Amino acid sequence: MKNCVGMLAVSVFCVIGATAMAGDKPGENANKGAKRAEKIADKKEARDAKHDARVAEGQKRHDAFIAKLQERLADNKKLTEAEKTDIVAFFEQQYKENVAFRSGQHEENMKFLDTLSGETSTSRDQIKAQIKAHFAKQKGENQEHRATQQGERKAEREKIKDEKRDGAGAAIPPATP
Repeated sequence: MKNCVGMLAVSVFCVIGATAMAGDKPGENANKGAKRAEKIADKKEARDAKHDARVAEGQKRHDAFIAKLQERLADNKKLTEAEKTDIVAFFEQQYKENVAFRSGQHEENMKFLDTLSGETSTSRDQIKAQIKAHFAKQKGENQEHRATQQGERKAEREKIKDEKRDGAGAAIPPATP
């Protein structure tokens, strides 16, 4: 009997020592999935709040930009009212495209975080790798979107310059000898 108690004590110490060496406390793995889901839910809430704040700040900056643009266009005597309206409409349209793009990415991020909260069998390193890959993909999409927007703005500027050049030549009647 004494020998059995001794063996049991040794085996308990071995199990406790093995879990301590692995970094786990006894019973910690039982709550691992719940803790991960709770952590990810907190991250989702923080991202939602940050997204809402960014949208509000972006709207504020856009309104200030449009006000400044309209002020500058009002001082411009070379452009017609129709051209001025077209310029403002162009920037409004680009702003709406940007908001839709960012909201789409935010929704994509929320779905991604939902899938991560459901995964309990993946390790921390695997999750970090998935997150890194997800945001690297989005970084490429962001760069492509910004380059497209920049190209559209450049094309719009060139179109306005060409119209002015063509319109300026037609507005001046040729001199008659």
